[in-house]
Amino acid sequence: MDLHPLHSPSLAVGTRIKALRARLGISQTRLAELARLHPSNLGRLERGTSNPNLDTLVRVATALGTTVSELTRSIATRTHEQEAPAPRPLLPREPRHWTHDEWDA
Repeated sequence: MDLHPLHSPSLAVGTRIKALRARLGISQTRLAELARLHPSNLGRLERGTSNPNLDTLVRVATALGTTVSELTRSIATRTHEQEAPAPRPLLPREPRHWTHDEWDA
């Protein structure tokens, strides 16, 4: 399954991190210090070019004063909407009327 780059989970998380960092008015270098990451690693994370592990997400979320679920909330819905097929009805819209010949087949 290949998602369009604009809809990749890594990019969605990175965009969210960057937006929260900007809202707090802190630099990328300062967030990297608070999260105990190298600034270049945080830059790759924000650009969506690296896949963070859970420990990294926890450290970044803590440094931003938020939760991992808040960092990832937008990706679950977008990813599932793109991947999941449309739900099929449990029953046909109109009942099927079988003919005698079909029952014998």
